[in-house]
Amino acid sequence: MELIIANVDGVSSVTKLKIVNKCGGQYSPNSYNIEAAIKDKILYPSLDPSVFEVKFPDSDIKGRAR
Repeated sequence: MELIIANVDGVSSVTKLKIVNKCGGQYSPNSYNIEAAIKDKILYPSLDPSVFEVKFPDSDIKGRAR
C-alpha cells in the first residue's frame, strides 16, 4: 500500500499508513483484526475465503499532508 501511495504524482514520502476495518451499518457485519494480520508491512488475509474492499472510496480514503 505504501508503494502505491508513494507512486502518486506529487507524493514524496509516506511516513505513516493506517488501515481501519469498518464494520456494521453500511459495511459488512464481519470484522477482521488488521493490526494482527500485518507482518513486515504485508497485510495477510484470513484462512477463510475473504475479500478486502474499499466500499466507499470517496469518503473512506483519507489523507493528510504535512
